[in-house]
Amino acid sequence: MSSALTHILSNECPICHKGKVFTDKNIFLTFGLPKMNEYCSHCNYKFQKEPGYFFGAMYVNYGLTVAQGIATYCIAQFFFEKISI
Repeated sequence: MSSALTHILSNECPICHKGKVFTDKNIFLTFGLPKMNEYCSHCNYKFQKEPGYFFGAMYVNYGLTVAQGIATYCIAQFFFEKISI
């Protein structure tokens, strides 16, 4: 586990541990998002995100948004009077 964490923090390829994932030397001290290499320079492995990478985040975000909306509605009912039209 510690060797895997070391490879991740040192920006090394997950397959050969010799090429670099990002073009920047130090990805922690850059402004903005780091630029990612398309292929490993040593083993030619193609770096890409997994299919469906953001689906889990979308479900969690939807659930938190609905919970926040319901909580806001319940709290706001105590501060505003009901108006009948």
